[in-house]
Amino acid sequence: MDKKVLLTALLLVIAAGIAFAQSPSGTDFNREGSETWEGDTATSTPAQGGNVTELTISQDVQTRLWQAFYGNLTGEVALKDSAGTSTVYDWGALSFTKAYVFMTRLASVDWTNITGADVGEIEAEDVALSMDDKTEAVNKTKVDGSAWDNIEYGTENIAVLFGINMASGSGWRSPLLYDGTNDGIIYSVYVNTTGQAFNSQDADYQIIVPTGNVNRDYYVYAFLE
Repeated sequence: MDKKVLLTALLLVIAAGIAFAQSPSGTDFNREGSETWEGDTATSTPAQGGNVTELTISQDVQTRLWQAFYGNLTGEVALKDSAGTSTVYDWGALSFTKAYVFMTRLASVDWTNITGADVGEIEAEDVALSMDDKTEAVNKTKVDGSAWDNIEYGTENIAVLFGINMASGSGWRSPLLYDGTNDGIIYSVYVNTTGQAFNSQDADYQIIVPTGNVNRDYYVYAFLE
C-alpha cells in the first residue's frame, strides 16, 4: 500500500530542566507543509472494432487511514517558572545522545505505567478506529519488535513487543506502546540524528499514525537525554 501522506513537523522542546527529565514531555512544533497523492493519471488504450483484447490492470491506491510525519528534533534547556512563560536563564541548544518522539490521541499520559502494546491492545485500537476489517489495520501493519531496543527514560525500561517497520529512508522503527492507566496506544519512534526520510531528506524521525476515516488530533511528546 502506497502511503504518501506527508507532514513535516519541526519539534522545538523548551522545558525547565529537560536535560534531567525523567519522562517524556509535551512539545511545540511548526507544521512545515502537507501533501497527498491522488493516484495515477488515467492512460488510454486503442480500441478497434472486431478486436478482443485482454488487459491486465493494476492500481496503487492512496490510504486514507494513516498519516505520516517526518522532520527534525531540536531542544533548548532553560530555567522557567511553573507556567513556562517567564525565563530566568536560557542555556540554548540542548545536546542529546538518546531521544524518542511519541504521538498519541491521549490528552494525558501516565509515563510510569507504559508497556509494550500486546495483540489484544492493538486489536482494540483497530476497533476504536473502525479499522479492524481493513487491509491497513494496525494489527496487520505491526511486526515483531521483541528484538528491538527497549524504550528507556528515567527509571523506566520498556520492552517492545510489536512495532511498525518502515523500510523507507533510514529504515525507521516505530515501537507500539500502551498506557495502562489511560487505556491507549502510543506510537513512538527512535530518533536518529543522522537519518533520512523516505524522500532522502535529512530527518531525525519518521513516524506514521492511524486516523481511520476521520480527522483526529494527536498529541506530540518527546524525550531527550
